[in-house]
Amino acid sequence: MILINTVAPVAEIGGKAYHLLSMGIKNTPALYVCPSSYFIGANRDDVRLAAEIDRLFSDKKLYAVRSSAVDEDSSADSFAGVHESYLNVKKADILRRINDVHASAFTPKALAYRAARGLSAADIRIAVVIQEMVQAEYAGVINTINPVTDNPDETVISVVRGLGDKIVDGSADGSTYVIDSRGVRVQGGDILSRRALKRILALAVTVLNEE
Repeated sequence: MILINTVAPVAEIGGKAYHLLSMGIKNTPALYVCPSSYFIGANRDDVRLAAEIDRLFSDKKLYAVRSSAVDEDSSADSFAGVHESYLNVKKADILRRINDVHASAFTPKALAYRAARGLSAADIRIAVVIQEMVQAEYAGVINTINPVTDNPDETVISVVRGLGDKIVDGSADGSTYVIDSRGVRVQGGDILSRRALKRILALAVTVLNEE
């Protein structure tokens, strides 16, 4: 079987998938990972992969197809918005989008990001996550180090109503919460309850402890 749905080495499933599978969060849709080794040389077999997709996924559901590079979502490099992600993907389009996500690791934007961060472009390994879509009420991005100031004592949560792609691609500003020892500062509308903020922060701590 090509697709993976259990924890495997980061070199095989990438940082994002590793964290998602390791955390074991309840009440989230099951996910599968097309491993980085699939894209190496003779390992690639789109006919076989298409057969697995046909067996594992439903024509009646929509899916998110997202990147999971080996050095993505690490403590040093988030790769936020660098690689392509596709939302509301039909089963018939999953294979094409898997290949599109993989190709996005080699775009000028992705290579420039690597160069700026001092990361090697000689051996890029990227896996791809496929997960059933959730039509979210809210979505967003959390950075446990302020991405603007690099302040490690500030956590920044950016939130929008609906799907989180608007935050990542910059098409919507949403609401930003800057959290430190002094409390919470809000930029934009205050749309999250303090209870929700505490739960999000707790999840972030869980992710950090997994590293």
